[in-house]
Amino acid sequence: MSTFNNESIDEIRAVSDITQKQLKSLNSLRVKINWFNRFHVVDGIEKERYDLDKLYFLIKSWQGPLSNFRDIFLKKEINCLLSDSINYIQRGRQHEGELIIKFVARTGFRDEPKVDKKGKPLLHRTTPVHLAARFNVTGTVVRELFKIYNRFDVNYIDKLGRTHFHVACMYGFVDVVEKFLELGQDPNCLTKKSIDPPLILALDHHHWQLAEILLKNNADPNVANAKGLTALHIIVLGDDDGSLNAFFKINDERLQTVQIDARTKLGNTPLHLAMRRRNNTMVEILLRRGADSN
Repeated sequence: MSTFNNESIDEIRAVSDITQKQLKSLNSLRVKINWFNRFHVVDGIEKERYDLDKLYFLIKSWQGPLSNFRDIFLKKEINCLLSDSINYIQRGRQHEGELIIKFVARTGFRDEPKVDKKGKPLLHRTTPVHLAARFNVTGTVVRELFKIYNRFDVNYIDKLGRTHFHVACMYGFVDVVEKFLELGQDPNCLTKKSIDPPLILALDHHHWQLAEILLKNNADPNVANAKGLTALHIIVLGDDDGSLNAFFKINDERLQTVQIDARTKLGNTPLHLAMRRRNNTMVEILLRRGADSN
């Protein structure tokens, strides 16, 4: 049976006092911030609102246990805070924005979707995950955001047509993609023409393992993006002979026909691209596969 001496009790009280003081400061800061007015007037001039510096310094020096942000902040305030943190990063304040996002994740806050009258999640919503992808924020930050937005049965879609599934494919998060697929996500996830299909995103960002998983889960190897580029075009442009052979092998195993002479909007076939890049090995592979030499 454990016992506490007076010194231990004093230490526990001290930690509790520090925690309460920090929570009081955090709540005070939350009350002062005008969360939903992105702009404010200073000396008659409208300036963009950024209130993260005070919050950053409070979090940076935080001691003791963490409380769930949901106990202090409203859900919409937390989403606003995370979005502001992405904007912070985009403005060159990488360390500050990343620290705040990691802190929110560590507190245990997890996003829950709004639902309609029938109880179905409302998917049309721009989240910090979308913003992070739009600004090409580092994968470390996006990984933290997926800890917060961890409902993989809910694939949020923004106004551009980009979904959380697209973002996971773009960053090569195999585990996240697999969770989406296990819960019934369509691997093709075709939204708007301006958004590349998941398979093309994975290949274009050199995530071959992820591309293989998508193909084995019935992703269409012939789907094209807005420029008419198919997966085969992307692989040829990557100059990776091994990936090209592996691509054909997987589709052969699935008895899936690859459109060898698919043309881009500019009229280029994969063979055209291989020849222009003077990749004789790829030219030979494509010809053996029946590419039209004319």
